[in-house]
Amino acid sequence: MNKKSTIIVAVIGVALLLLLVRSCGTSYFLKRYNWNETYADKKNHVYGTYVIKRFLEYTSTRGRTDIDLKLSKYFNEESDYDGNYMFVGDAMLLDQSDAEALASFVGRGNKAIIATKVMPYTLSKEIFEPCRENYEADREYEGFERLYSEDDDAFTAEVEEAVEEEIDEVVEEITKKDSTNAVVYSGRYEEDDIWKYVDFDYLEFVSVYEKELDMQLDSSFRQTDETLPIFKTFKNTNARNRSWYYLHDSISCIANNEIEVLGYLDDEKVNFFELPYKEGSFFIHTNPLVFTNEHMLYDQNIEYITGVLSTCSQENWYWDEYSRTDINRGKRRNGKQNYLSSKGPLSYILNQAPLAWAWYCLLAMGLLFLLFRAKRKQRVIPVLVENENTSLAFINTIGNLYFRKNDHRQLCKEQLQLWLEKIRMQFRVNTSQLDTVFVAKLSVKSKVPKEEIQAILDFYDNIDNSNFVSENTMIKFYQKINQFEIQANQKI
Repeated sequence: MNKKSTIIVAVIGVALLLLLVRSCGTSYFLKRYNWNETYADKKNHVYGTYVIKRFLEYTSTRGRTDIDLKLSKYFNEESDYDGNYMFVGDAMLLDQSDAEALASFVGRGNKAIIATKVMPYTLSKEIFEPCRENYEADREYEGFERLYSEDDDAFTAEVEEAVEEEIDEVVEEITKKDSTNAVVYSGRYEEDDIWKYVDFDYLEFVSVYEKELDMQLDSSFRQTDETLPIFKTFKNTNARNRSWYYLHDSISCIANNEIEVLGYLDDEKVNFFELPYKEGSFFIHTNPLVFTNEHMLYDQNIEYITGVLSTCSQENWYWDEYSRTDINRGKRRNGKQNYLSSKGPLSYILNQAPLAWAWYCLLAMGLLFLLFRAKRKQRVIPVLVENENTSLAFINTIGNLYFRKNDHRQLCKEQLQLWLEKIRMQFRVNTSQLDTVFVAKLSVKSKVPKEEIQAILDFYDNIDNSNFVSENTMIKFYQKINQFEIQANQKI
């Protein structure tokens, strides 16, 4: 390899090494931190609530208490809690009893800060006065004139339907004629115009998709304006596009609910407001991301958050994590059209997140069971063990037993019995009487002389009548029987 090739290989190797180090380092950093908007009490969650919870605990006079069960059970009729309730998350999951319990807690003179993108319909029914504004007549919109009456329900229904379809730019062209077939109103309505003609009876936030926004507190509420830009993060070298929620001025019903605006997005969009309720107040913030770990690390943000928290007395804080849910589930559960009002057996189960998950898992396991059990099964074929001839093992066992006792006489009896068994099986001769008839029949069938057969029987009679049988006697008896078997097998 020449010098030039060596240099090229070295440069490539160094480049690959640097790329590997950078990749490993980046992967380690990304795995170390969670970049999802979890709002969980975790240090390594960039958009968690670890810092704000400790901030509340150390700056209040009575500390912080975590709520770990349903609000209806925590703020029950027997409890006399006082202080400030706080919730931070994408959406809240409250059933009717939870909403009533929270409203009762605030109505006794307490305060609640709720930072969420989706306001629960159940809570809106308790604390929000529906919008019932009459339509204005003879208003001009982008080159056309609209004429209608106050009780024009048909137009309202069409606009509501257009809003539900969530058309982004131009909603639709609506044309209506009176009894004389004359055009009463027609035209194209932009999204912002539609909100002005929708009859709302619950709090609903709209969103704007931007990279970077400023948040200010109202000057009447706080003497100096504080801004909160969205900061760059490790994963995004440029500012990241996000959906920022705010309360549209046409659906806020300020006059009906005595809403006091406390903060804005970009000087005009309401994102922080107070909603009085009986002797207490709800403070609603439409951007929970403000209270996460990432944004609590900067001094200017701390000043903004301190301004938000100054709406409540620095007493005991009741932090609610139990009611938190994701934004998609919150929209499904909390939207007016999708709210579960049925009193069927599944309504309560599906309204409770743990029970709903258990129900869905049960259905999934049932489907999997049916899927796999539906397959054809073959009967298990048993394994047949091969038969073993244990006769030799039995003989060896018996022989060892008698040899250890030195009972030669008994061994000779066993030898005679085995010999007679072979005779019965092989020559079909009756062995019940060992007399001359037996000797004659056996001699004919085995071709062994009578004298040798009679010698075996006589030798055994001597053994049977003796009190002591030596080992040599036993061996001679065995040899006589063995000699008979050899001669008989040769002549067959």
